[in-house]
Amino acid sequence: MPKPTVSEVSDSPSQQPARLAHQARETEAVPAEQGSTEVIWSDLLARLMAGNRLSEAEAAHILEVVFDGAVPAPIVAGVLVLLRQREETVEELLGFARAMAGRMVVVPVEGKILDTCGTGGDRQGTINVSTAAGLVASAAGARVLKHGGRAASSKTGSADVLEQLGVNVNLGPDDVARMVETTGFGFALATRFHPAMAAVAPIRRALGIPTAFNFLGPLVNPGHARHQLVGVFDRRLAPAMAEVLVALGSEHALVVCGDDGMDEVSLIAPTQVWEVRSRQPVRSYSIQAGGYGFETSSLSMLQGGDAAENARVLRDILCGDVTDARRDLVALNAGVALYAGDMVASISDGVELAISLISDGRTGAFLDELIAGQL
Repeated sequence: MPKPTVSEVSDSPSQQPARLAHQARETEAVPAEQGSTEVIWSDLLARLMAGNRLSEAEAAHILEVVFDGAVPAPIVAGVLVLLRQREETVEELLGFARAMAGRMVVVPVEGKILDTCGTGGDRQGTINVSTAAGLVASAAGARVLKHGGRAASSKTGSADVLEQLGVNVNLGPDDVARMVETTGFGFALATRFHPAMAAVAPIRRALGIPTAFNFLGPLVNPGHARHQLVGVFDRRLAPAMAEVLVALGSEHALVVCGDDGMDEVSLIAPTQVWEVRSRQPVRSYSIQAGGYGFETSSLSMLQGGDAAENARVLRDILCGDVTDARRDLVALNAGVALYAGDMVASISDGVELAISLISDGRTGAFLDELIAGQL
């Protein structure tokens, strides 16, 4: 059968069910794990349409086959959409994460590593908060390995804005490790460290909506970061993300989602937090920006633009030239990141440190040193 083109994903709604069924019937059955029954794609689609769930082993095997390029694009798109409609489970996310990690290019770093990679996909158009928070945390002495990519379901990805700032986002594993060791900040471009994702990248772009892969990014840091601030756009899935982090051996992570849908700690509304600590039950609670001395903001005051505009704003914030709500949003999230990285004893202490670093220009100086000293 000729290999389907990506354009097939964009059939009209009336054509999609027939095309998916046709593709599923024509695709050969894919062997599942040894000792288990074969997976037939038409059966899988029917199971998912009926609301059934996948085991961890099934999810891992399915993603392995997808990465091998053995599944037509319309079927992959159908699976992703069906999973998103009824929400991915802990077992499904864990299976996907283990399969993805098994093909990951590893960054050879040791010791305590912090990541601020979130899911993206909240469609609120804010500045690149998690990227700025990671830079502030590095300026405070944390060893940050920021995992991220270019825009897939949003306007500007972390790679886009870092590149505009002058950071080399295309380094290989050894060079990224050296950046972490020498400067305290390294960036792992998702497409370089997860080459298997090339099989689904065109499908993600064609769909143009957040999918399970948005949730996988924070779960598969190439440096095996065990300290994380993870912003999620879908509050319903945040508890599952926390449980997956527990299963993957997280030492201290905070999964956050604003009540306004922001995949950051919000300045607009209360933020729900799921805190993960090694060998402890997940603890959930709510925080508000006002509790850390910040005024409530509006979305319009926090929104950015394209990569060049966001980079300009981030540089101005880090240099202490911007003191409005955008600065507050970065400081608040950096404070939570510093707490997740065990650099401070509390979120309040983290926020205080972040404001101090930004206000006296140390974060701006750190950015200049990072760019000057990069490989």
